Amino acid sequence: MFRAAVASAVAFLAVSVAVVEGAFCRVDQWALDHVMPWLTPVTHAQTLESIVVPFHEWTPDGEIPLALWTYPASVPVSALLLALGCALLWRRGLRAAAVAWAAAWIVGDAVEVLGKGLLDRPTLHMTWHGVRAALPGFDDSYPSGHTLRGLLVAAVVGTVWPRARLAAAIWAAATCVVLVVTSAHTPSDVLGGALLAAALALPAVQLGRAREAAPVRR
Repeated sequence: MFRAAVASAVAFLAVSVAVVEGAFCRVDQWALDHVMPWLTPVTHAQTLESIVVPFHEWTPDGEIPLALWTYPASVPVSALLLALGCALLWRRGLRAAAVAWAAAWIVGDAVEVLGKGLLDRPTLHMTWHGVRAALPGFDDSYPSGHTLRGLLVAAVVGTVWPRARLAAAIWAAATCVVLVVTSAHTPSDVLGGALLAAALALPAVQLGRAREAAPVRR
């Protein structure tokens, strides 16, 4: 799994460069034009409330159920779920794995913040009331933090509760699609978040498997 983690990290870097160079513009623009029914050129400033609350007064009614679906991937909820999973792993004696999962969440969010602050893609556009309008809100949306956190949450849930692996995987896969449909992210954002999640999660999974045969501590 170490090689797979390294390969995922290299792929993440390669996709990051490609996004900045505009290699994904055609794919992202197609998504904006065809699979984002609630997309508008109106942007809203990010605040503490917008991070904590799953939807707001400007959220379209049809989008609210989808916002609730992705809510476990938000910063506060994913932090609570990861903390719970890490606590259970620690109690079971898998302390290295618990630390690795916590580190994956922290490092992943740090990389997300750096990526959005340092990387800019060519501006995407949409047709709004017959006028082609620029969408600068997507200029600094790479990588998708919700994708990153969603996949980490699903992986931890599947690690701690093996019977929930299929449900967690279905939720995570659907979340990646929903993030595009709700205009939260472009396909390249989601791809970057998924590769980053893989690079960080695989070492934690390996640490957990290395101790699977060890006696469980109560």
